[in-house]
Amino acid sequence: MKKFVFIISFLAVSFYVSLSVEAEVFTLWPFGKSNSGGADGPSHALGGTKLWDEPVCINGYNTSLSITLLESDLYNYISRLRSLYPDGIFSANKNALLMTVKHKDGARTRIYLLQTGTDGNYPVIQFSMKLPDKLPDRFTWPSQLPLPSGAKPLNYMNFPDKKLYYGTFSANSSAEQSVGEMKQQLLSSGWQNVSKGTFPQSSQCGDILIKNKPLSIAILSAGESEGKCKASVMVQPLK
Repeated sequence: MKKFVFIISFLAVSFYVSLSVEAEVFTLWPFGKSNSGGADGPSHALGGTKLWDEPVCINGYNTSLSITLLESDLYNYISRLRSLYPDGIFSANKNALLMTVKHKDGARTRIYLLQTGTDGNYPVIQFSMKLPDKLPDRFTWPSQLPLPSGAKPLNYMNFPDKKLYYGTFSANSSAEQSVGEMKQQLLSSGWQNVSKGTFPQSSQCGDILIKNKPLSIAILSAGESEGKCKASVMVQPLK
């Protein structure tokens, strides 16, 4: 069960990362008029069996992530959502769908459908969240996450019940230097290096560290594009 919860938490982080646009992580470009699509709203439009609601804090804003197990195939759900919300923003591939719907009050609902079977088949997991028109751009970087000197925090998220923290930042240093400085900060506070990942002929690099008391994992990554470095770090207890 704990392994399942960890996997779901990791997928939830992937959901947030998939919503990134430049420095505005967890947001998408604004769009035109919205469609209510039903009295219960987009989060309930597909039915299914709710697994749980997870409290989430994003840049200091408290909200909730709903995780639901759906009972049909991904392609059927894509068709239904497009019919219910023709003015929503959709992005899909053979394994997933990302949809954003804007409400009259300016708030936005994000839905991410992930096919975990093969060929679009059941089971499909739905992640849904309602966010304000604009998330806070001023916040305090969590002390649980390392931050290289001179780096500029872009955003963070925290699952308080899981004690999971995820953050992104930009830095003037190289990707390797950013990962190295984060690693040194963690090593000095009792973490142990597990492995280091680099990509040949690429400016991408990363690292994984483990802490025994309490048993926790830290995943570091950074990359360079057009002379700029952007990095991320995730820290989560394993039990």
